[in-house]
Amino acid sequence: MLHELAHQWFGDSVAPYEWSDVWLNEGHASWYEFSYAAQKGYLQADAGFKSFTAMMKRYYELGDVYRHEYGPVARPLSGDVYDVFSPQAYAGGALVLYALRQKVGDPTFRRIERAWVSRYQGRSASTRDFIRLASNVSGRPLGGFLRAWLYRTATPTMPGHPGWKVEPVPASTSPSAREATKVLRLDLHRR
Repeated sequence: MLHELAHQWFGDSVAPYEWSDVWLNEGHASWYEFSYAAQKGYLQADAGFKSFTAMMKRYYELGDVYRHEYGPVARPLSGDVYDVFSPQAYAGGALVLYALRQKVGDPTFRRIERAWVSRYQGRSASTRDFIRLASNVSGRPLGGFLRAWLYRTATPTMPGHPGWKVEPVPASTSPSAREATKVLRLDLHRR
């Protein structure tokens, strides 16, 4: 329910400019769903993770597999509904927000979130708008950092977690790898 309530701000109040920007809606809704569940102690029962950080670490480990299967977070492989509304839009989008919070710190991250909703309320906004706003609010040039997280085919290093490793992409996409990402997609849509 929290995921859908978060869409009142990320999706309804601020709508995506184009389909490749849907990560701004689904990533934020997933971020708030997961962080609330972690704060209230529901994450283990709801998603099988002991902590929010453990969940983000697992999504980080799968980062290159998702990028291979569906494309980078803000550049889906196709306009097919399963590429646009893939684990990248949900978990990948939440992971981008986690990386941003790691980079700028929690107080600045919260200011970015509030500024996003208030500045673009009642309008459509793009990934480019988000990058520009995050840079302006933080007072730091975040363009290169965020573009790497949003558009690169390889998952960047996670700030604050130099020991985190990304799983390699299988040489050929096996049915089991495709099936594993479908299971996560279904699990994410179930929430």
